[in-house]
Amino acid sequence: MFGMEKSRKSRKKELEEPMRRLLLKTEEQQEEEESSDEEFYPLLYDDSEEEEEINLGYLTEKSKELKFTLPDTYEEAMEEGKKYSNEGDLVRAKQFFNFALVFNPDSYEAFNNRGNVKYRQVKFADAILDYTESIKIKEDYPFPYHNRGECKYRLNLFKRAISDFEKSNEIVNETLKLFENNNDESAIEYDKETLNMLSMASNQYLILCRDQLKLKKQSKNKQNEIEDTSRDNSDNNNNDN
Repeated sequence: MFGMEKSRKSRKKELEEPMRRLLLKTEEQQEEEESSDEEFYPLLYDDSEEEEEINLGYLTEKSKELKFTLPDTYEEAMEEGKKYSNEGDLVRAKQFFNFALVFNPDSYEAFNNRGNVKYRQVKFADAILDYTESIKIKEDYPFPYHNRGECKYRLNLFKRAISDFEKSNEIVNETLKLFENNNDESAIEYDKETLNMLSMASNQYLILCRDQLKLKKQSKNKQNEIEDTSRDNSDNNNNDN
């Protein structure tokens, strides 16, 4: 663990650089890009970086540092992670979701939950990556789409956020149709109330995103008018001279 510290810091700096460059771009440039999300957020971390975080030896050391008992099962790790998250202890919550990923590396719920922790820590770029992993594992899971949309909204990436909120709503609507066509509601993974609340939240963010895009367009038009007026005045002054 200690021998890896230099490489961890070096890698962290190396991985932060693409996001730093991304955020330095103008909003117009960001919104006009046609690249996919995977290309747009280039390698903020990779499997080797994440492997360090969820390496069992590393997590065992963290458990001693944070003074908690190691979970014995995936279910216990998830339960403890949710408990600490609800209590606001985000550091311990993240470590238990890391343990959950040791037990089950393909847990879309653990990736989504860990993303929620990172979102609350205001680590929006890192959270986006966890939500994206969750989506890769289970494409019809609506929650990480909405959650990733919230992160993009916070990063002023409104068009990309709209795409995620719309996808979340699409999945929710398809799932609600199952309730209508399926007499056995226990066969459906999510309850209707949760889905309806998620849809309402996505719709509220869609309104916010579209309002922000309108404001950006109005601001840009106003700036263009000011520049045109200034240019005309300058031309008139030159002609007078």
